[in-house]
Amino acid sequence: MITLILSIARQTGVHAASVPDFSATLEGRLQALSRAHDQSISGASSRSLARIVESEAVLYRPQRQPDRLRVHGPEIALDERASGAVALVIHEMMTNAAKYGALSTPGGTLGVSWTIRDDGSCSIEWLERGGPTVSEPSAQGFGTKLIASCMEYDLGGEADMRFVPDGLQATLVIPAAYVVAEVPRDTVLEETSAQNADLSGSHILVVEDQALIAMEIEDTLRAMGATVTLAAHVRDALGVLDQATPNLALLDFNLGQGTSEEIAVRLSDLGIPFLFATGYGDRLVIPERFQDTPIIGKPFEGRELGRAILQVLKRPAI
Repeated sequence: MITLILSIARQTGVHAASVPDFSATLEGRLQALSRAHDQSISGASSRSLARIVESEAVLYRPQRQPDRLRVHGPEIALDERASGAVALVIHEMMTNAAKYGALSTPGGTLGVSWTIRDDGSCSIEWLERGGPTVSEPSAQGFGTKLIASCMEYDLGGEADMRFVPDGLQATLVIPAAYVVAEVPRDTVLEETSAQNADLSGSHILVVEDQALIAMEIEDTLRAMGATVTLAAHVRDALGVLDQATPNLALLDFNLGQGTSEEIAVRLSDLGIPFLFATGYGDRLVIPERFQDTPIIGKPFEGRELGRAILQVLKRPAI
């Protein structure tokens, strides 16, 4: 991910006309990548193509004329690789539409729709109308190269860009291998309604040895109404438990050169529920005694953490 960001920064700098242009363009591209990454760690429904497109459309849709930018298509999910690539492509095309295309003039319209083909691939249709007269560009800019690279090089799909006088028309094809699931509408609604967990009155012990991650978790939990106590080391956490009884603990399993197993033992003895947060994708590093302990994989977003905590708090103490 860091290598990809570095490449985006360098390529954006090479093609930028000025420092402000570089700053704004780079920020937009990184925000698009960040939104896709945030969505990709939240489960299949959060990787829905509809959310990826709408997260960009909402930034450019005219508030007084929302019908000028319409988004429509069946609920489908993409895998992590495709979601990041498609997010960059949609951002690039939305930005171009707002700067130079149909959304740059009062009467222009943009329609984005998608369908599933018989072979399982997903075809995205992009249709601009009513903007400035369009002509084939004399030279291929980085934005156009980025779109082609993401769709064709990264995914092995298609990016057919047609510069007709009425406005840009494009067909983007995502191969079936990256279309991982259909997202039930009720699942999307359930997740949306649960995005703001109410943790009012809860005291949560957070054991995390990375300062920036600890600060982010603290801010997230406080925004949900919880009281938070941070501990970076085993001795600090045990000291907290000697003085207070939190409602729940969130344990980073790997703490520098050790683990939080000793803290988990103390919490079990006290009957305090807890869950592990770990960057590892499996349970092999978790001791057998705690194999049934809930785990939330890093990285995670706020609403996912809130849901996990509510689920653990509802479980009866053992």
